[in-house]
Amino acid sequence: MTDDRNEDGSFAIRPVGAAPLFDSKSGADAAGIRWEQQKARNKLLLVKNVAEGLGIDPSELTYDEAFDKAIMNPLVRASLKERVAAIKELATLTGERPDGADAKILRDQRSINFNIYNLADKPSADRFIESLRRAGKTGIADLVEAQIGDGEGPFEVKVQVE
Repeated sequence: MTDDRNEDGSFAIRPVGAAPLFDSKSGADAAGIRWEQQKARNKLLLVKNVAEGLGIDPSELTYDEAFDKAIMNPLVRASLKERVAAIKELATLTGERPDGADAKILRDQRSINFNIYNLADKPSADRFIESLRRAGKTGIADLVEAQIGDGEGPFEVKVQVE
């Protein structure tokens, strides 16, 4: 390892020209801001395009009027013709039907495999934990230790196989 890295391989000092560090919240905040800006822009475009379609000045039309003309009226007309998709969308928009009501729930077909260790008592569990640590498997040792807690045994410890 070079002098500019920690034991885990991460940089001790940020290299010149490295990308700035971001936490997960700052990325989510930036995405939220972009989403709000896009929604505002789309509302303005809706008003502009509906006004053009009606042959009027966009300043004479509110967003609610444009939404009613472009979205609600066609949905109501289609739902009166018993079109299921329009009925579902209209019910969702009015809060009569939860979002994603048609989503299919699929069972996860992946399997998770575990090694199960049966440890007779606390001293044998402690020896097992120490042998894991000596082998450099501190994560597994911590997991085993957490499952054992302060009990006296016997223990059934489950460790996920990677």
